[in-house]
Amino acid sequence: MKATEHRDRILSRLFDEIEEADFPSTTTLTKIEGSLRTHESISRYTEILAKKVEATRFPSAAMVNRLNGALDRPEQAEHQQQDRQRERRSC
Repeated sequence: MKATEHRDRILSRLFDEIEEADFPSTTTLTKIEGSLRTHESISRYTEILAKKVEATRFPSAAMVNRLNGALDRPEQAEHQQQDRQRERRSC
């Protein structure tokens, strides 16, 4: 099994863990955030966090901040890719 497959399995398990928990641990959330590398994983993570925020009348500021940070990731990745493409064209 390749390293990426192991990472994907572990990440999937961590997603399951935070979906099941009423109050996911900050350690687990931080581990997930460090492992987000694909649009699919970012999408799943933001969906889980959005459900957690929506399920609570008064969501924690930390959870809302994590959700906002995760929502910014695809935009940041797109900007980085566009910058790399511009650099290649200018060379």
